[in-house]
Amino acid sequence: MRYRLLNFIKKYILLSFLTISWFILLAQSAHAQSVKNVEAKVLDDIIVVTYDLNGNLEEEFTVNLYSSKDNFETPLTLVTGDVGLNVKPGKGKRIEWLSKSELGEFKGNLIFELRAFLPEPAFDPLEFVNFNLTEIKSGKSYRIQWQGGKPNEKIDILLYEDGQQKSRIAQVDNSGKYFFKIPKGNKSSNYRIQLDGETGTVGSSQFKIKSGISPLLIAGGGLVVGGIVAVILLLDNPGSSSDLPIAPEPN
Repeated sequence: MRYRLLNFIKKYILLSFLTISWFILLAQSAHAQSVKNVEAKVLDDIIVVTYDLNGNLEEEFTVNLYSSKDNFETPLTLVTGDVGLNVKPGKGKRIEWLSKSELGEFKGNLIFELRAFLPEPAFDPLEFVNFNLTEIKSGKSYRIQWQGGKPNEKIDILLYEDGQQKSRIAQVDNSGKYFFKIPKGNKSSNYRIQLDGETGTVGSSQFKIKSGISPLLIAGGGLVVGGIVAVILLLDNPGSSSDLPIAPEPN
C-alpha cells in the first residue's frame, strides 16, 4: 500500500535515560491535516511522546516513530499507544517508547521522527478484459480493453515478440481502452501486449500475426478484372466484329 505523507516532526534528543532536552522542527504539509503540539519526556526507561493529530474525524491515519540510529529506515517497534494503523484524529495523542530496551546501551545524541500518513484510496490491479486475440492479420485494428489501476495514471502499452520488447505502442491515460493497429509481424513469432503503469504490470496471452493482403494488390486485381469484363462486353456486342480491320495498301 502506498501512502501520502501528511507531515513529519523531527525531535533532537539528548538521551541519557535520565534527562532529556529537545527542540522541534515542524514541517507543515500543504494538506489541512497535520501533527502539532508534539512534546516528549522521560519516565524512567520510557520516552513518552504526546501530540495532536488534526484531520477529518472519519479518517484513519498511520503513525510511526523513527530514530536516527538506523537513519530512519524502519519504524521503532517497542511502542504502544496512538501509533501504528488506524489512528483517529484528536488531541492529546500519546506514544510510549521503551527506548532503553530497543536501543540497548546506546547513549548520546539521538534524532527521532514522528510521521503521520493518510492511506490513499485502494485500487484494483491492472488486468485485461475479454482479450481473445489468438491470431490476426497485420493492418487490422483491435480494441484493447483493461480495468483496474488509478484513474489518473499513465499507461504504457508495449508490444513483445518472443519475450523481447518490440515496440512501445503508445502512452495513454487510464481510460480502459485503446485501438491498436496490428503491425507487420513474423508468422513464426509469438506476440503479446503488456500494460505498464504506476500500479503494476500485466501481460496479455500470446497471439500470432499473419500477413494481410496489400491494398495495392487488391486495387490492382480489381482493375484487371474490370478490364477483362470490359473486353468480354465489347466482344459480345452484336453490332461489333471480332475481326481486325485490314491494313490499307501502301500508295
